[in-house]
Amino acid sequence: MVNQSLSEAFNDLQALMNNAKALVDIAHNFQKTIIEKQAQEESEFDKMMLNMGIASPVTKSSAGNLFHMELARQLYEFLQRPIKETGGMVTLTDVYCLYNRARGTDLISPEDLYKACSMFDSLKLPLHLRKFESGVLAIQSS
Repeated sequence: MVNQSLSEAFNDLQALMNNAKALVDIAHNFQKTIIEKQAQEESEFDKMMLNMGIASPVTKSSAGNLFHMELARQLYEFLQRPIKETGGMVTLTDVYCLYNRARGTDLISPEDLYKACSMFDSLKLPLHLRKFESGVLAIQSS
């Protein structure tokens, strides 16, 4: 009886070892698939960023004293599609969300966005910052 129990235990252990190897192989294949999928998604994200017009976001360190002016120009380029799609006007809140999402990790502050949008008229860009009676701020095409 003891010999039979030991024999069954070793057979079960051998079956477990055989199945464990197959499970490890499945886990490795799954991990490989996930890594390939992540690389593909990152590549698609990079393409989307380029399509959104923010291949190289302007930063305070790169633009120095001209930061708000350069940001205004970059915002103008970026906003062409959203403004066209929304009939010529986008709220400043939406601009803030869309633009920062497109920038990824190098976010701008609400104050920097406001200052840059306030410069549209002085830079003779065909957008302007409009304030409604309710206090809502929006970017409107000229």
